[in-house]
Amino acid sequence: MGFANRGSTYFSVRRPGSVEKEPSLVVLAIDDRNHKTILAIEPGHRDNLDSKCAVFRTLKERGLDTFAVKIGVMGGLPRLENLFPEEFQNCVTARCWVQSLRNSIAKFSQDYRSI
Repeated sequence: MGFANRGSTYFSVRRPGSVEKEPSLVVLAIDDRNHKTILAIEPGHRDNLDSKCAVFRTLKERGLDTFAVKIGVMGGLPRLENLFPEEFQNCVTARCWVQSLRNSIAKFSQDYRSI
């Protein structure tokens, strides 16, 4: 099973008197037939390692077979790529190329971004 840490996805949350976008951690599983399953959607802080660790622990408590996880695809949160193999011993990590590309493009001046 592949494991995609979608990272922070922003959902509009209605509270009394306001609607605000708040980050939530979305975790997807992808099986060998390319079937995608949402494993968790948890409110949390953007790029917070502790909230991601809590979600991983919850998944394991709910019965996720940690040895079935083969690859973890994630953004560039420092220390998460090191922590992930500790939690899921049979996997490797990979960087999400979309986030990597967006981070690289942000470093260019506006004149070069449209090329």
